[in-house]
This record gives sequence, C-alpha cells and structure tokens, in this order.
Amino acid sequence: MNITPEQLEQIISNLLVPNTEVISQATQTIVQLLKHPEIIMPMMNILVNHPRPELRQITGVLLRKKISVVWAKLTPEIQEQIENALLQIINTESIKIISITVAQIIIVIGKLTIPIGKWPALLNQVLQWTQSQNEIQKEVGFGLIIELAQYYLRLGTPQLMNGLFQLVGNTLTTCSSFKIRVLAVRILGSLYDFVDNPKDLAPYEQVIPLVVNLLKECHQKECDEEFSEIIDVMSDIVEGFCNIPEFDVITQRITSPIAALCIEAAKSKEVSPIIRQASLLFLNTFVCDELEYCIKNGIIPPMVELLLSILSEYNPLDPTDEESPHRIYAGQVLSNMAEIIPSSDFFPLFWQIASQFVNNPLPGVSCALLMAISSMTYTCPISIDEVGDVLSPFILQALQNQDVTVRGAALKCIGDLGESGVTFVFINCVQYLKALVFMTKDPVSSIQSAAYFDIHLMIEKLSMKEIEPVAGDILSTCLNCITTTSDFDTRDAALSALSATVFIVGNKILPFAQTLLQISHKMITAEVHEDIDILQRGRGLELLACIAKAIGKEQFRPYLNDCVEIVKALISIQHSFEYELRQFAYMALVDLFSVYGSELAPLIPGIIEKVIHSFQCEDDYVDKKDNELEISSEEEDDEEEERLSFYSGLLLEKSSAVTLVSKMFETVPLEMEQYVPSLLTFINQMCVDERTEVAESACEALWTVLYVPLAKEKLYIPFGQNPYGSNFVKNINEDSIAKVHLNISNMSESLSKIYNEVINTYLIVCDQAVDRDVVIMCLNKLIDIFTLLGRVGAAACSQQLSQLLIKILTQQTQSQVINAGQDSQEIHEAESDLLATASDVIMIMFKLFGQSMSDYFVQIFQILSSIVQKRNNSITKATSIGIIAEFFNFTHTCPECISEPALTLFLNCISNKNEDVSRNAVYGLGILVTILASTPKKQIAINASQQALQLIAQLLPTIKRRGLIDNFISCVCRILMIEGIPFQPQAILPQLLNFLPIISDHEEEQIVYSTFAHFYSTIPELQQQKPALVEVFKKALTVEGVYDTTKQLLQQYLM
Repeated sequence: MNITPEQLEQIISNLLVPNTEVISQATQTIVQLLKHPEIIMPMMNILVNHPRPELRQITGVLLRKKISVVWAKLTPEIQEQIENALLQIINTESIKIISITVAQIIIVIGKLTIPIGKWPALLNQVLQWTQSQNEIQKEVGFGLIIELAQYYLRLGTPQLMNGLFQLVGNTLTTCSSFKIRVLAVRILGSLYDFVDNPKDLAPYEQVIPLVVNLLKECHQKECDEEFSEIIDVMSDIVEGFCNIPEFDVITQRITSPIAALCIEAAKSKEVSPIIRQASLLFLNTFVCDELEYCIKNGIIPPMVELLLSILSEYNPLDPTDEESPHRIYAGQVLSNMAEIIPSSDFFPLFWQIASQFVNNPLPGVSCALLMAISSMTYTCPISIDEVGDVLSPFILQALQNQDVTVRGAALKCIGDLGESGVTFVFINCVQYLKALVFMTKDPVSSIQSAAYFDIHLMIEKLSMKEIEPVAGDILSTCLNCITTTSDFDTRDAALSALSATVFIVGNKILPFAQTLLQISHKMITAEVHEDIDILQRGRGLELLACIAKAIGKEQFRPYLNDCVEIVKALISIQHSFEYELRQFAYMALVDLFSVYGSELAPLIPGIIEKVIHSFQCEDDYVDKKDNELEISSEEEDDEEEERLSFYSGLLLEKSSAVTLVSKMFETVPLEMEQYVPSLLTFINQMCVDERTEVAESACEALWTVLYVPLAKEKLYIPFGQNPYGSNFVKNINEDSIAKVHLNISNMSESLSKIYNEVINTYLIVCDQAVDRDVVIMCLNKLIDIFTLLGRVGAAACSQQLSQLLIKILTQQTQSQVINAGQDSQEIHEAESDLLATASDVIMIMFKLFGQSMSDYFVQIFQILSSIVQKRNNSITKATSIGIIAEFFNFTHTCPECISEPALTLFLNCISNKNEDVSRNAVYGLGILVTILASTPKKQIAINASQQALQLIAQLLPTIKRRGLIDNFISCVCRILMIEGIPFQPQAILPQLLNFLPIISDHEEEQIVYSTFAHFYSTIPELQQQKPALVEVFKKALTVEGVYDTTKQLLQQYLM
C-alpha cells in the first residue's frame, strides 16, 4: 500500500465535500484502503493530531466501522499503542463529538479484547470517568459501562456487579445531572441477565423508588425520549425475570410501582403521546409476562377500560391526531391482551365495557369501538362473530356517519373482519358489498379507495354464487371509476377490485369483455405525466391477464400476441418503478402460462434470462445512496461488501419471479428440465435469504420443481397435454386422475436426487430461519409434497422431520428462540400459526404411518400435555389437544402408558372456557373411550365416559357455538355405541334431539345419525318417539352443509 499521509488526509477530506461524485470516489478508495491493516496507524495519527475537528470525527467513524475486521491482524505493540491513544484522547479532549466517536471505537475494541482478558487498564479507567467532574468524561464513562458491563460480568466478577448497583444508587441519589441519572438507570438493563437467585434482586428493590422519582421528573420536564429509555429498561427487566417462577413475587414487588406510575401516565391527557405510548409499552410487557398476577389483582378490567378510553379520545377535527402513537399502540395492547387471555375469558369482559359504546353518537366513541374490534379480529374472531347481531348493524350504520374518521374506521374494521374470516361478514356478504359499492361514491377520495380495497379483499374469499347478486354493480362501479377518476390511489384500488372480480366471475364477463379489453389497452398506452402513473400500465396488464383466465384461451387468442409484447416491454423497461412493473409482468405470465401452457414454450429462454437477472439483482440506486450516507452512519456495518436491498419494489420483483418459475415448473415441466440445475441453485439460496418476503416466496415455489422429474416419468401430465383440461397426476398403477403414490423401488434416480435436495433445504430452513412465517411456509410445502407423493415422500425424511417437530413443540428452533423483529402481538400470532402448521404435519405422519408412530407419540405426549397445562395461549392449547385426539383417530390404538393421562387431560379440558380447547377434548375423549372399550382398560373407559356425560349434560345448554354442540353430541353417540356400556340411551338421546340436525365432518355425521337410527329402532321407549326423529331426518335433508353421502344414509333410514 503506497500512500502518503497527505494523500490519505485528502481522501478523507473528500468525504466531507458537498459533491456526490467526489464523495463516491473517495468512498470507493477508502473502502479499498481499509482492507490493509497498515492504514490504521496513519488514520490514528489523524484522529489524535489533526487540527480540523470534522476530519478527526469522520476518521474516527471510519476506524470504528473497520477496526474490528483488521484488529487481529495488528501486532500486540500496535494494539497497545491504539488502546493507550484512545484512552488519552478521552482524558484530554474538550470537543464532545470527538469523545463520543472515540468511545464508540473503544466499545468495538472492548468487545474483542475483554472476553479474552486483554486491555486490563480499560475497566479502571472507565470507572474513574464515571466519577469525573468533567461532564464529557462522565457521560462517556457511563455510556461505556452500559455497553461493556455484560462482557466483564461474563468473566465472573461478582464484586463488579455489587459495585455497579452501588454506582447506580449513588448516582440517582447524589448526581445533579439529569442526563447522567438516565444513563445510570440504563446500566440496570445490562445487569438482569446475571441475576442467579432471588437474593440478587435486593439491589433492584433499593433503586426502584429512585427510578420512579426519575420517571416523574421526566414527566414534569416533558423529556419524552428519556422517559421512553427508562421504560425500555424496566420492560427488559420484567421480561428477563418472568421465566423464573421463584422470582415472581419479588419481581412483582419491584415492578408494580412502575406499573402504577405508567397507568397514571397513560390516563392523563396532559401528558405527551410519546410518554403515554411508553407507559403502554411497559403495561403491555407487564400484563404479558405477569399475567397471573394481573388477573388475581384485578388489573385487567381497569386496563381494558383505560385502553378503550384512550381510543375514544379520537379528535376527528385534528388531522394529526389520527396518528397519535399512544392511540395506535393502545389498540395493539388490546389485541395482545385478547391473545394471551383466552378469548372466552377476555371478550366478555371487553364487550361488557365496549357494548356501551354502540349507541353513543360521539364520533370519538364510535371510532374507539371500531378500532378496538379491528385490533381483535385475529385473536377473537369467533367471539366477535357471536355479537355480530349487535356489531353488524353498528358497523353498517358507521359507514353512513357524517364524520369522515368514523367512516374510515368502519372501512378498516370491515377489512380486518374480512381478512380474519369473521363469519357474519360473509353470511351477509351481499349486504356488505352493496354498502361498499355505495361507499365508492363518497366525496372523500381516501374513503373511496378504502371501499374498493375492502371489495377486493372480500371478493377474494367469496365464490361466484355468493357475489352474483352484486357482481354487475361491482363491475360497472369499478369500470366507471377507472374511466372517470383522476385520483391515483382510488383508481388503483378500483383496478385491483376489478381484476379480482373478473377472476371470480369467469366467463360470465363475456358481455363486458370488449369494454374491459379497451380499458386494459387504455391503461397500458396512457400517457405518463408523473413517474407513478406508469404503474397503471402494470394494473392494465394485470387486468388483461385476468381477462385471459376468465374468458379462456380461444376467446382471448386474438389478444395474446399483443399481451405478450406488452409483457416483454415491461420486463425490459428502465424506470424508477421498473421493479414494480416487472412484478406485474411476471404475474401476468403466471396467468398466461396457466391458460396456454406449452404454447408459450418459445418464450421460456428469454424469460429464464430475465428471472435469473431478477434473482441476482439488488437495488443499485438505493445501494449507492446508502453508501454515500454510510460514512456518517452510526450503525455497525458487516464485513460483506455486497449489500442486500430491502426496497419493497425489488422484493416484489424477486417474489413474483420465483412464483413465475414455480408456475412454469407446473405447466411446462419438460421444457424447463434443462434449466432446473441453475434455477434450483438460486431458489435454494433465496430460501435462506434474510428478507422474509424473498425467503417465503422461494420456499413456496421450491417443491414445484418435483413436477419436472414426475413429468419425465409420465406420472404428471400438465395442462395442454391431456384430455381433462387441467393439470393432473396419475397413479403409477392406474390410468386415472389421482395423487402420485410411489413405492421406493419406483422412485427414479432423477426424482430421488431432486427430492432429497428439496427436503434438505426445507428442513434446514425450518430449523435456522429467523422468521416463523418462513418456517410455516416450509411446513406447508412439506404437506404438499407428502400429499403428492404419499408415504414414500414422508418416509424418506421421517426421522429428521420427527426431531424438527419436537424442536418446534419445545420452542427451540431459531425463529422461536430469537423473536427477531417482532412485537409481542406478532410473536403470539406467529407462534400459534407455527404450532398449528406443525400439528398438520404431525397428523399427516399419523395418517401415513399409523400405529408405527406410537413410540413417537409417547415421546411428544408429555410435551403436548405441558403446553396445555402451562401456556396461556388458548390456540396452542387447542392445537395440542387436537394432535393427541387425531393420533387416536388415525391409529385406532393407545399406548398403555398414555391411556389414563390422556383421559384425565381430556376430562380436565372439556369444561375449558375456550370452546376450541373444549371441542378438541370432547372429540378426543369420544374416540379414546371407544378404543379402550375393547381392551383390559374398559372399566377405566366407562368411568371416564360417565364423567364426560355429566360434564356434557351441564355444559350443553350453555353452549352457543354450533360446531361445539355437534362435537358434544358426537361424543355422546360414540359412548352409547360401545358394547356393554351401562348407560341408558332412552334417558339421553331425547334430550339431544333438539340439537339436531348437525353439520360436521363426514364421519361425525354418520356416527350421530346412525346412533339415533339404531336406538330409535331397537329400544321400545324410543320407538314410540320415532316420528320426532323422522322430522329431524327430513329437516337434515334440506340443510345446506350436510354431506351428500349423509343425506343418502338418511334417505335409507326414512325408507
């Protein structure tokens, strides 16, 4: 490396000039120089001696960023010189920004040297600075303690722990500097990881009153940021101690004063929104981690009332108030409480308070209720549905409110209800869709676009039959908006709703086809005045592709070539929105391949070239801007020179590119064979991408590569090559449409090779991904593979998969351990979804391997029982009970050591306040007693059955949920059909007759109706009541949802 001190000084100086090109060139040069260890000392010389403070600071930032990379390459002598120089700067420096920059370098080096016992002089020097009269040194000292204390404590120095508590206490008592006292509290956040037993908590008890006083001072001085910093520390302490049961009483005593202060702060309208939000943050943590304490001490009801009160402060006349952070967070806290407290416990409490808001005409109160319901649609959909008779009229009326904020909140609520599948919205879908169509004519454009968004969202979940009464109105309204509205967001939402409607309506849009095609062409060819207007071309192409799927290949053929040319143009365009446009183009190709299949084979080479470019592409423009700013950034940078872009447009492009490849594997597998090796390499890499969107889409697509070897073996025949008009796979032994079922000997070498690679990727991602949603996607794709390949698919990875599932059940996968980037609400939701998906995989294994899974079931039974008994989440409880029940259902066996614990578990859960837990428990018990009745444990089964019948008799009159009633009746029928059972059907069945007909799964329906038919035909007392049963059976024949095979059985009985 040949560079003089003067040249180095000039290069670094160029980073400070107001010229983008000069900065860019200097950045590239300095990045190369920093790869050489010998550059460090010349830079240290500038940091220590240069007269220009700004040049010293930027040099310090560069050193901080790169010194960790080269530190190990420096000689011990050079390392010592650097350490001494850094300490000397802090001792003598009068410019604060220089001292802070140097402190950041000390932190980087300290993290490298402290764990290996190097730099012994650092700790004493730092502690001296905390006692200095120099404010800069004092601040640096406390900042270094906050960052480095944990590294010293890991070396096992208990006297340091005591000394730090004493430092914090003394500082909070005697120090006059407000900032230093806040820093002192932050030290507490570095210590809780090293508390090993309850006696270690005594110092916390001593300092908490001082912390409360400091929080009050923050409140008085309106120091929002400092208040939030302290609350963050207190929240960390609660989380850190909550998993150690013997600490609970002490931690509650320590943190309750903070909770009390936060409740008062959150109540006050005079306090800033930031302080109120921070208070809610602590209360959320406190309730989540000390739930039992909060329930026992009656904290939950006033918390609910407080949150609703905060939400009802909405001021519709203040446009800035809508985004007040404390109000938004109040809704999140409410949602979290609804998640961690079983909905059957929480929602009645909530509704008791919230129902009083229904008839209150004030806009703020209406918004509060709508926002609260929105926040709970995911966690309490069934409970919300049960009050639909009150809630639905309220929401529909809110759409007509004069206040725009109420109308907006109502639309948000409808969208969330629809997304969570709340039943009353879809039962009344025509009424809601008509109301939404009316809202598209609202004078406020944001309301119009929100209404179109809700229409799109609902239509995606409905069938043509369901939307038929309003389909014409939706189409004409969307068409009118698109041709007359100038507002981009409204027009974009209308286009999206139109495309969704066209997709659902199918060939019934033929009368509108010419108009729709003209609109598509107009959108695609429209003149662009602003950059964002070009996205209308993408929407136009999206509509065009939906038309192709709706009207079919022959009707669309005249427009196919033009459509393909538009796709080619958008794929190759260079524009500020090129990523979004390529996404539209790729998704249009997905639809076109679905319609035309191998007819589009000539396009494949060009498409593959483009998608590989999309896989490799990162956002160069954004990266360049980041690199220009990177020099002054305080974030730690990594050692990689290549950076990942998180620009949403690029992520959409990558995701849609991999979706297109997946569709091509499905529709043109033979033509794709030559591209499999290179594409599989890219997709495997994307599966482990740190960007969730990219990883999730890659994992979703990966398994479809199996269609290529299956097609080669003529086990899979894609669309366009078979007489059936759709893709299908065939049984190897039959000439019929079915799933592929292969024996090990039938799996070809090419299929086996690709299968092993795909499975290995999924298992690695499940274990190591940091986001639960990615793991969930992988598990769902494993289900798809096992469904496709049958037993052979699961057998090849059963051992590895079994161990992975145990890790998921015990929360030991990477995504469960680190909870990266998620708040508590997201964690609760994602963990519930993950366990539910893992349970689906487990149940498929039970179904495929039957009784051979008994040993594995014994292993996981204890884990599942522990989940039921110890976790607060009702969804995970219900899922765990469901896994146990399905083992008995699929295997028709019960390991001897499990029978009594399983019966006890089921009986304990039948009366659970959460209906899903109760439903799964009664379902499992009905199956288990049937199994045990043919074993030496028959008497145990009879005893359990007697207890179950008593519980069901008590609970059945109180149940509102139809599905739960059906399960209860099914359980009773299973018990009564056990041979030699000592119960009298004539005393039980007439009481159940009023609850018929039932609508359940096929097996449950058959069990119930055949049980009634059997006993009403064979027991004299019941024969006299047979006309009542006949009427019930006749009614069941007219009930929508009852299986056709069940209706055939009923007709046989009636004959």
